Amino acid sequence: MSLGKRGTRKEVHTNYDKSTKVSTKQEEWLEQNRHALGLAFEWITALLKQQFEGGQEQEQNIEALLEKQKAHINAMVLPPAYEVMAHVFKLSDFEKSLILLAAAAEIDPVVQQVLYQAGQKKITFSLAFQLFDGAHWNAIGPQSALRYWRILSLDKDDFISQAALRLDERIIHAFLGIAAPDERLMPYIYSYGGDITLSKSQHDNLGTVPAAAAHVNFHGPNQKDKPALAKALAQKRYDRLYCMNLSSLPRSVGDRHMLAIIWQREVLLSQASLYIDAHEGEHGEILHDLRAFLGHVKGRVYIGSHEPLPDFIPTFRLAVSKPLRAEQKGLWLEALSHKADGVANDLSCLIDNFDFGAGDIGEVSEIYKVCKDESLHAICKKQSRPSLDTLAQRIEVRANWDDLILPETKKRVLMDVERHVKQRNTVLNEWGFDKISTRGLGISTLLTGPSGTGKTLAAEILANALDLDLYKVDLSSTVSKYIGETEKNLRRVFDAAENGGVLLLFDEADALFGKRTDVQDSHDRHANIEVSYLLQRMEQYSGLVILTTNFKSAMDKAFMRRINYCVQFSFPDFEQRKAVWANVFPDGAKTKGLAFEKLASLNVTPGHIRNMALYASFVAADEGVPVQMKHLLYAAQAEYMKLEKTLSPKEVQGWV
Repeated sequence: MSLGKRGTRKEVHTNYDKSTKVSTKQEEWLEQNRHALGLAFEWITALLKQQFEGGQEQEQNIEALLEKQKAHINAMVLPPAYEVMAHVFKLSDFEKSLILLAAAAEIDPVVQQVLYQAGQKKITFSLAFQLFDGAHWNAIGPQSALRYWRILSLDKDDFISQAALRLDERIIHAFLGIAAPDERLMPYIYSYGGDITLSKSQHDNLGTVPAAAAHVNFHGPNQKDKPALAKALAQKRYDRLYCMNLSSLPRSVGDRHMLAIIWQREVLLSQASLYIDAHEGEHGEILHDLRAFLGHVKGRVYIGSHEPLPDFIPTFRLAVSKPLRAEQKGLWLEALSHKADGVANDLSCLIDNFDFGAGDIGEVSEIYKVCKDESLHAICKKQSRPSLDTLAQRIEVRANWDDLILPETKKRVLMDVERHVKQRNTVLNEWGFDKISTRGLGISTLLTGPSGTGKTLAAEILANALDLDLYKVDLSSTVSKYIGETEKNLRRVFDAAENGGVLLLFDEADALFGKRTDVQDSHDRHANIEVSYLLQRMEQYSGLVILTTNFKSAMDKAFMRRINYCVQFSFPDFEQRKAVWANVFPDGAKTKGLAFEKLASLNVTPGHIRNMALYASFVAADEGVPVQMKHLLYAAQAEYMKLEKTLSPKEVQGWV
């Protein structure tokens, strides 16, 4: 620091490296910092009085204050805030003295009184030039540290030397040891308030991040654990973590550049680091904006995304996995605390069905602690729904095995699917089959046959038996003519379903899995890539995938080899149709004189039978009478008209 022209100000030497760590004696430092700032303001006061009043006594007072201040700083646990600030912003002695003057004018009432009595209504460069040695015009130049970092602002309505100099509010707070971020950052950043317990495997994964990595990309479907991983790294590096959504990044070049400067200043002031949530903006022009923003930010930035960021954004990429199944039980028990004893026996089944990250486990546990009416399993299902509800159709399931009319051999295969899902964790994890190979561990089932023969009903029954949510994905609408879009659509579905508790039903699988043609052009090649991608995700998916098609003959044989189960739903024979008619009306339905053998003579699928039963029930209810054969005849005529078929008299002979 430099003294005024009437004395010699000696440099205060301190160990700046220690100032970058968070002190365990924060309160002690705050008190020492206030005292150091008070001594600095006394020095400013003495200089001002010497300038305005003159006198030999001020000269001696200045020298005494210098020695007193030096002794205090050397005794501090960490340097005062203004010394640290001068170091990190690389300020000259004159620039450091200038901001002390500006701070004193803003904070210290004694300095304010001296200025007022001298008729000095503002702090100017001219006044600083008279007070301090080493004055230079570069201190207030457009590219100076004081101007670039927005430490000082200059009122340009006057001559430059007479222009009012104002210290930025954030800098004033920093002088006082207050770590509140700049208010201009508030529309963009927020504090991370999560308290997530990460697993050992996740901590071990963090250990692979190089200490020198400034920008780290956490990628993968485990979205909620990524800010917790960023926080763990920030704490390891003594950083204060803030978060920002990529969508809030300014699109204007000027606004984005200003945000980068203000944020970088915050990094220097309070050793902050930033987590950017890029899950909703991983593609398009905004990634170029992100690259431009990162180019101006030298501090540590962590970016969370589904897919690894493209190569033009230089980052260290880290795939974020969920806790191992064996670790999840411990996380559940810890998170549930006092209610853990009541659910300990159910956790194995829960972990079989749900592959939750540490963040989801924490959220579900907090809900369960205060919830009296819902089971832990039901809460887990609800926790998994929001991300899938926008991508697929959730079907409410009520059907059970008694509702499915199929030959016993085919029904047994579907029951084997249920057993496979229930025992998956035992066979793969406990018995060790997952250690032999990670390929082919998914559970995939193909249901083929004409429309209305019960394929979707079978999926509903399996979902109900396994207590899973059933989500229907229409592959005909998922497949895109644009190269790369189909994989992107499929990735979103599987990533959203990774938490578990979900049965994925891909309808009209022949739209994608039809026989692959010889590669004639780039579109044929990419169609094969789309098939390979879905097969890969099906094999990796920890839940149950069911695909349906009306045309098994159209399916590629290579695809069929990679399916675990296949059930052909044939057109029902007379006895099967009779059984469907006998079971189609619920117990509460009022019926009278229904002849199931005559109804079974109608050559239709179970889906059409259900349509006719429901149609007839509405007609009968409107008449206030039970469902009779005449109502079913009326319903059959309507159903055939919809199918553009003619109902022959022979088919309905003897109905009424």
